Amino acid sequence: KMYPGGQSMNWFEAVMPEFCPAAKRLAGRRRLVYVEIGVFYGHAAKWVMANVATHRHSHGYGIDPYPIDQKRDQAAIDDVKTAAVAALKPWEDAWRWTWIFQDSKVALRDWRGPKIDLLYIDGSHYAPDVLQDFVLAWPHLRVGSVVIFDDQGIGKRKWHRHVPEAIEAVRMAFGDLIGVVNDGLSQFALEVRYKHPSELPYPAPRRRSGRSA
Repeated sequence: KMYPGGQSMNWFEAVMPEFCPAAKRLAGRRRLVYVEIGVFYGHAAKWVMANVATHRHSHGYGIDPYPIDQKRDQAAIDDVKTAAVAALKPWEDAWRWTWIFQDSKVALRDWRGPKIDLLYIDGSHYAPDVLQDFVLAWPHLRVGSVVIFDDQGIGKRKWHRHVPEAIEAVRMAFGDLIGVVNDGLSQFALEVRYKHPSELPYPAPRRRSGRSA
């Protein structure tokens, strides 16, 4: 069975052996916040909400503007969006899922949501876009957060750099602030291990007691 445009419906099943163990590191955590960039049909998001973000105070956010592309016209994209909304409806009805129908650069730049525990980057696979998604999300990631990149396995391209080059840039720039959780054929996952003190919020100033001299 195929999606409009010829994409196999089994793509998430194919990546589950790599995706699921990395995501399940956070299973059942209280008030877990999950953000997915590029929700498409919603299969990954539905699995995370059912198997990882299970606590009643956990919440998921889907960032996807659902743009037309070279494979799909507006009618096909509308069908994809309708299917995704239906798939996530049980959690949306329970006030545990929020849609953000915006470009990820806009959504992350203007992010006013809570700190993120689990982030899945599966939007544009063009290297500068992947890198920008991670950098814009970085201030909103907790220490201990897990970030999963889809389609590491598309291979390096000389002229059109994609996910592998973006991952290399992230690893070089962030160094020991991050650690590799999974370096798979398709899914790459890292953990935020440390944040520089300058990135952490300053403690509230202590109130002085008594009269000043």
